[in-house]
Amino acid sequence: MLGEKDSLKSYSLRKKKEFEELFKSGKNVANSLFATFFLENEEKRVGLIVSKKVANKAVIRNRIRRRMREIYYSNREDMPQGKIVVIARKPTAEANFSSLKKAFLSLVKRI
Repeated sequence: MLGEKDSLKSYSLRKKKEFEELFKSGKNVANSLFATFFLENEEKRVGLIVSKKVANKAVIRNRIRRRMREIYYSNREDMPQGKIVVIARKPTAEANFSSLKKAFLSLVKRI
């Protein structure tokens, strides 16, 4: 988990310009549950995307987002140095936490 001085906002990608930069020049890796864009950088930052195409209900999208966030931050030391955007795909709505974690971490290894 995050330390006392760490905050989620300091590690989140928030600006449209940052996302566009990753989509344009980042390395793309995907599997059945997630698609990622990665750009090597001096700081570790993450952006999580769960669209309405994945689930119509906000409750489900927020649950997926919380799970993705937990997986990222609990394994932060193993994450590559740089900016990463993780996009959830449709099957993530039915997947359990352990399969999400396994798919997420396998993607990170491939980056």
